[in-house]
Amino acid sequence: VCALRKNDMIELDVEDTRQIYRVQSFSIGELQLAQHFETAIRDKDRNTTNRIMNTDNLRRSHLRLVYVGPIGEIRYDSN
Repeated sequence: VCALRKNDMIELDVEDTRQIYRVQSFSIGELQLAQHFETAIRDKDRNTTNRIMNTDNLRRSHLRLVYVGPIGEIRYDSN
């Protein structure tokens, strides 16, 4: 269990790899993610990987909150 805020960095299982995403935005029933190196996802680039419509999808992808430092080092939440 974790609480997410806009601009939080998370790590997810995506197509047999672990990838890091930034929480771009929230709306009712939807979480929009952007890969850590992207500034934003435009409407035409939204897909099932970067647009989460269901909390079960987050659970299945083994979400993990991460912290990315100024020089790119990754630290994991201790919870």
